Amino acid sequence: MTADLTRYGAVTAKVRAMYGKRLKAADYATMAAMKSVTEVADFLRGHPGWDEALATADTASLRRERLEGILRRSCLARVLRLFLYMRREDRVAMRYPILAVEMEQLMRVMRLASAGQAADYVFDQPEIVKTLSRVRFDLLPGVVTYDDLLEVLKNTDFHTALKRIRPENGEFPPYLLVEAQMRRGYFRSLEGLLRGRPGKSGELLREAVGIQADWINITMVERVLRYYPSIMPDIFQYLLPVSAHIKPVELRAMISLENADGLRGLLARTHYAPYLAGRDGDSLEKIAQICLMTFFRRQMAGGFPSVFMPIAFINLYQNELQNLIHTIESVRYSLPPEAVERNLILI
Repeated sequence: MTADLTRYGAVTAKVRAMYGKRLKAADYATMAAMKSVTEVADFLRGHPGWDEALATADTASLRRERLEGILRRSCLARVLRLFLYMRREDRVAMRYPILAVEMEQLMRVMRLASAGQAADYVFDQPEIVKTLSRVRFDLLPGVVTYDDLLEVLKNTDFHTALKRIRPENGEFPPYLLVEAQMRRGYFRSLEGLLRGRPGKSGELLREAVGIQADWINITMVERVLRYYPSIMPDIFQYLLPVSAHIKPVELRAMISLENADGLRGLLARTHYAPYLAGRDGDSLEKIAQICLMTFFRRQMAGGFPSVFMPIAFINLYQNELQNLIHTIESVRYSLPPEAVERNLILI
């Protein structure tokens, strides 16, 4: 613990100061009552948490898509700058934001390649992503077949998992399966690297990874039961081999359901039961996010300096971005303020 206090004391102070500039419930209420995207952009340009992102933007001409793009890139760039403060061996624990970008870019290339248009691919993320990723984004426009994609990914966390599902005919597998296998590859690598990490920070990292995996598995089971029941016999190809609080017997019970209607009843008998109480109208995706953000918020408020603190901040900051996206879209389509509030996750 002493080493973590020495190494991450300054980083913890930095992220807590950044978190102190977060948008509050009153800020969202103010934005929700606005009449245009321009008003929201002007408000954010005057807010200390987002002023840098919009400092040079012409807010009068910003449309919703453009504003959201600016905010997404700013959030990612700010998050990735935290990597510069980390020890190299600790950076893998913070790779989830990179994973999200890699997956989004790879799925986009798959869609283009399936239509014979991979040459149209353009990398549209902050350049620091290339530095922190092992994906050769410059080679993606040349992808024509699934084997081409595997070749580009041969030195990444994804390669082994994606090679395992290579069809004999060389065509691209279903998108849902590819997405699930990319997550499996990453989480297997992450679990292995964190398994022997000592101390309290190691415990927190393993629990955070396990909670994320639990909810990814829960929501995947619901998704398959509700929309893709035909793939249930192969469900384990879509699930993560990691868990924090969902026991194997509980997961098997979920998989054995005939439909998604009984899933919440089973979850009400698990570790996550308190997060379901009084939330019958909320989706499991929202409940999952509430659970995760509560965990990270608790550490941000009272945790000791460690590698876990910037990870907690990253997750909370990305949640703020999603709240902002919901708010901007609601203002764009003139939804009432109470409808905006229902989509927000304020911890």
